[in-house]
Parts: sequence; C-alpha cells; structure tokens
Amino acid sequence: MRRELAEHGPPRRPDGGPDFATVTLPERDCDQVRDLLVDEQVGTVVEIGLAYASSALAISEAPLRTGSQSHGMW
Repeated sequence: MRRELAEHGPPRRPDGGPDFATVTLPERDCDQVRDLLVDEQVGTVVEIGLAYASSALAISEAPLRTGSQSHGMW
C-alpha cells in the first residue's frame, strides 16, 4: 500500500489542498522510521496528524515485522 502511494500519489486530494510531494514523508524516510521502530522493538506509537498517511503506514508495518501482538489505534 505504501509503495503504491509513493508511486502514484493519493487517489484524491482536497480541492486547493497541499501538493502530495510537499507534505508526505519520502519513502526512504518512512523505511528508516519503520526500521528504527523494529530495531527498538517499540510496542506503542502515537502519531499526531496523518496528512496522506505515508508515515502512519510505515509505523504500522513495524509490529507486522516483529510479530507484535499489540494493536494500533486509529
């Protein structure tokens, strides 16, 4: 899902809303956030503000990679 978002952008944008490329975290940075969370075995993360959710998607990948039983809250 995150790769598709990075390659094609969001399916829709708010009228007059900010450009996707200027408000989303780049894919490489999302990978680094995910990897840091995995390395640190973080169980709980709170993110404030989603924009186009690229970082939220990266954060949600961490427990999937570690097999964590914690559940995200949206």
